[in-house]
Amino acid sequence: GGQVGEERGTVVEPEITSRHVVIDVDDGVGETVEVRADGEYLFTATVGRGGEVQVSRGSAIAEELEDAIDRKRTVTVVPAR
Repeated sequence: GGQVGEERGTVVEPEITSRHVVIDVDDGVGETVEVRADGEYLFTATVGRGGEVQVSRGSAIAEELEDAIDRKRTVTVVPAR
């Protein structure tokens, strides 16, 4: 046993709505998670009651996330330590 290397996290498909970028994290309500693109850290967020992370569009974080989506990078969510 024992984990070697980095935790890979859960691959997610962010959804871009008119006002937010929404990431569905089904089983992580209330948890703090790190959002990464191709393993590169983007930001830390708390999963809301609906099991979602919502980022307001127009913010720097949302722009990075949208850029990652445009480039078809793999977005993952990893529990923050």
